[in-house]
Amino acid sequence: MKKYLIAAVLFFTLLPVLHTVNVSAAEEPDQPLSGWVKEEKKTFYYNDGKAVKGWQKIHKKWYFFDKKTKALKRNCIAGDKAGGWYYVDDDGVRCGNKTMKLAVKAVRKYSKAKDKPVKRLYSCFRYFVKNYRYRSGGYKVSAKELPSFAKEFLLTKGGNCYRGAAALAYCAKALGFEARIGVGGKSKKEIVHGWTEVKIGKKWYYYDINRQRMNSHMKMYKLSVKKKPFGLVKNKDWDLTVSSGKVKWK
Repeated sequence: MKKYLIAAVLFFTLLPVLHTVNVSAAEEPDQPLSGWVKEEKKTFYYNDGKAVKGWQKIHKKWYFFDKKTKALKRNCIAGDKAGGWYYVDDDGVRCGNKTMKLAVKAVRKYSKAKDKPVKRLYSCFRYFVKNYRYRSGGYKVSAKELPSFAKEFLLTKGGNCYRGAAALAYCAKALGFEARIGVGGKSKKEIVHGWTEVKIGKKWYYYDINRQRMNSHMKMYKLSVKKKPFGLVKNKDWDLTVSSGKVKWK
């Protein structure tokens, strides 16, 4: 009897404490998600527990989140009518470079959004071949000249081989491909011609706007870089890179 009495006293003594612990736990709900969140292979950004969508400025940089899935868009053309269309790099950062914006505009105008990137690149290539005029001049080529070359080609709808090669490289990059331009000739010392090289999958391919214009009966696109036509020898190339939204040729 004495044991039961002691147990009863202990139970009623601890009851308020137990009750307090349960109430405290109930009054501390989980904190809402906030900031960057990775789920499987996709990245999201949460604000007060809700995943954001559309264009968002985060730490002074612009990002685009798909309006349906709300996942971050990377290495592609992203945007909407209200906020505009831009290339976003591998980290999802918007590229505001003027020449890249011209390339994005060209890709959207000369190709169909529903098509795969390889087909969209070919559509741009064919449009340039058929509708952009060849103009001689400005044969001194260097990495620092390439942005102005591409800009001139896209704005004036024409130019020489170096300008067309640079412009197509920007378009290829906008579509998510690694891209560069090569220059050379028929010997290891000549630099008399320029063309675009695009990495599709694990292989690099040759695209040549100017040679295609001059040789309409031949295929001058998506050729192995190891089998360039007319005995061309590459003596130099420059890679087009975009990091933190900034374009560089190196």
